[in-house]
Amino acid sequence: MLFRSLAFRVSGPLKSFPVNVGQLFEEKQIIGEIDPRDFQNQVALVQATLDQANAELKAMKKGAREEDVKEIRAALNATKAKKKEAEMQYDRYKKLLEAKSISPAEHDRAKAAFDVYKGEVEALEQKLSKAIAGARAEDLEAKEAQIKSLEIRLQDARNKLSDTKLYAPCTGYIAQKWVENFENVGAGTPVVSFIDCSQIEVVVGVPEEFLAFEKKVKSFQCEFDAFPGAYYEAVLKEFGKKPTGVSQTYPVT
Repeated sequence: MLFRSLAFRVSGPLKSFPVNVGQLFEEKQIIGEIDPRDFQNQVALVQATLDQANAELKAMKKGAREEDVKEIRAALNATKAKKKEAEMQYDRYKKLLEAKSISPAEHDRAKAAFDVYKGEVEALEQKLSKAIAGARAEDLEAKEAQIKSLEIRLQDARNKLSDTKLYAPCTGYIAQKWVENFENVGAGTPVVSFIDCSQIEVVVGVPEEFLAFEKKVKSFQCEFDAFPGAYYEAVLKEFGKKPTGVSQTYPVT
């Protein structure tokens, strides 16, 4: 029989751990479960971000809608009118400052207002141009790369959610348990010792001269004291190279 130390691949508080020493578990039966809420939230968050990125990519490939272009153009025209008015005000204040009819602070405020509208016009012109022409190739590539990264993150989040459950790797028994339900467990920290009943490991000692036949032996059989006369097919795992025990025999597994 083989003893396996089983552990979760993620950390968190145990939500379910119906385990007793000596209890039989069938293959793929759930041994325990970590509270999955944080992992479910992470999956939902990444999925939402991925959905948004896909929607943005679709819009970028399709280009701006006609109503969006009209809206940007209307905003541009309105801002240009405000810019023209601010420019006229600024030109008037420059002359008033030269005549010393206003303070420098009033002149600076007029200039600042003009600069703001000038910047807004330039930004809207760029936005309109981009809306009409569609997204640049490098912008599309960047968005596609972001989506690939999000897909990897989503798969990782799903894997971690799946790892909140610990399954029996084969039919076997619980030899020992080291935690109780509702305790916090760490990733990779063993929670039970599991007896693997799917195979039995037998170690026998053989004399040194038997090693000469190591590569010539094609098949193996085992006989147990409890079942005399019954022979079971076996598979060679390894030949020990160092003698052990008082008899100085070599272990064969």
